Amino acid sequence: MLQLSDEELLAICKEFAPENPDEIMELLRQLIDEETQVIHQAKPHRIIKRISEHIDEHLGV
Repeated sequence: MLQLSDEELLAICKEFAPENPDEIMELLRQLIDEETQVIHQAKPHRIIKRISEHIDEHLGV
């Protein structure tokens, strides 16, 4: 799995979302954490639901 430093991730976020890079970085960190939690599981349960919840929360849905 690709490991990015906070500085690298923030630089990417600033390039693609200059109006709110910190919020996008937080969302990406949450999604990366979710992936890390299930990467070793044979049958990851509810990962799609949790990822959708993080995105919805970020979007204010």
